[in-house]
Amino acid sequence: MRRRRRLLPVPEADLHDRVMRVLAEANPADGLAVFNSDLSGGNDPAESSERAIWVDGEPTEPGPVEFDGLDGIRFDDGSRLDFAGECERHMQENRLLVSYSYRQPLGAFSGTLPGGIALARGLGVMEYHDAHW
Repeated sequence: MRRRRRLLPVPEADLHDRVMRVLAEANPADGLAVFNSDLSGGNDPAESSERAIWVDGEPTEPGPVEFDGLDGIRFDDGSRLDFAGECERHMQENRLLVSYSYRQPLGAFSGTLPGGIALARGLGVMEYHDAHW
């Protein structure tokens, strides 16, 4: 029996990466400058994650978040941001060794951040990407 030599390693299992992310700059009703960065599916353990809410230059880390598709985000304290997309960047590719798709709608946020920070205005992007290799 003739043995075939593999040129590329074949993984034991399919490699898969699925991440949802939100980046937003907001002006709360009390005038503080806020930047919010949350994600699900990437570096998002319960503590020491990439999640951050910056209020007047000081970061705090919210607990794990839950995305409602690309329509909003719920925080572990019950607060919520709703998102209304206005335009969207998207792509889907299927190459020989990798396939991916992503959506990045840009738009406006409304709602409340953890700590009871109500937004007067919020602009930003939601992101979803899904990759297999």
